[in-house]
Amino acid sequence: MAEQTSANLLPESAEVVRTFKEATSYVLRGQFDLAEQTLEALLTLYGDSLSSLYCLSLAQARRVNFDIAIELLERVIDAAQDWFDGYNNLAASLAALGRHEQAIAFYKRALKIRFDNAETHRGLGAELMSVERAEEAVEQFQAAIEIAPQCAESRFGLANVFEALGSDEEAFRHYAEALAIDPNHAEASNKLGIAFAKFGCYHAAVERYRRAIAVRPGYADAFNNLAVAVLRLGRPDEAKRYCMRALVLSPDCAEINNNLGGIYQALGEPSLAVPYLERALLLNPDLAEAHNNLGNALLLLGRSEEAIAHYECAIAVNPDCCEALENSQAARKAANRPPNAASDRPDADVSDRPKCVTPRRRLPRHLAGRARSPRLRPDGERSLPYVKAPSLQPSL
Repeated sequence: MAEQTSANLLPESAEVVRTFKEATSYVLRGQFDLAEQTLEALLTLYGDSLSSLYCLSLAQARRVNFDIAIELLERVIDAAQDWFDGYNNLAASLAALGRHEQAIAFYKRALKIRFDNAETHRGLGAELMSVERAEEAVEQFQAAIEIAPQCAESRFGLANVFEALGSDEEAFRHYAEALAIDPNHAEASNKLGIAFAKFGCYHAAVERYRRAIAVRPGYADAFNNLAVAVLRLGRPDEAKRYCMRALVLSPDCAEINNNLGGIYQALGEPSLAVPYLERALLLNPDLAEAHNNLGNALLLLGRSEEAIAHYECAIAVNPDCCEALENSQAARKAANRPPNAASDRPDADVSDRPKCVTPRRRLPRHLAGRARSPRLRPDGERSLPYVKAPSLQPSL
């Protein structure tokens, strides 16, 4: 939460100011019980000291008691309607509870009082992204960068917005700039790895994911993405190790379960793939990639009727999933079943449909000349060429 702990103190007695500073130091050290005891004693003696209410709200926010923090901050700004820190932290607490429109309103009120606060612009940008107002978010992150050019978080936030807008080159540039400012920014390193992978530069992606993990050893998303990248490089045993580590760190992630199932398929072990793919679908029944992968595994195990059912579930979730369309058509033909209306309709020409996996994209100029990594070789038995390579998903 983007909170301000160095408040502009309201006019208070010397004793209130001293106690406020003492309590603030307790909050910053995580000694919330001491902070609350100090402030409650002060409130008993002096009544509703606004500085004390403000500091007490910080302690409650740090305890993740955002409802209480909001109530306290509302009392503060009712009495001091031009207090920047009150509005800013009220917005941050509302954001933490997912009350995005209210958070946006209070961030804007804070900026009317003090426009030159980079943290507030960044918080507003994040909230605008939460309600899918990406163009407005760009303006806020750019304002934050103009005020504090060496802030990695602002550049990282701007990169996220450009990624959401599909501006891959701009996203790549700002992720790289965030890392140049803070080489230990694990999220930026992970995101830069994803950007490299989108352009087929899997070796570079692997380096970035490993850096993210070195900074944050428990980073499940980076382990998952590293598994996907090394599998694309044709190293399924290594991919399995990384994906299993990701699963230990995040066992209830549908995408990681799907990826581990896909990796077992690449290793030629469909029977081991099935439990992970079924788990992925238990966690997210609308995961088309998992339906398609489970269909592939079941088909290799001779369970063609179940396989066809999962291919058709994938098509129902994502009608443009070429792999599932191809697999359903071929599996039905092999089983002497009539074509499915969805998978064999006249407009279901798979050559005209986008793939489920992320397509290769034109390399940005600053990546020109880098060697492309080889395409992942399709797995499956030679007698079943329509069983495609596993559909894997990076963690964004």
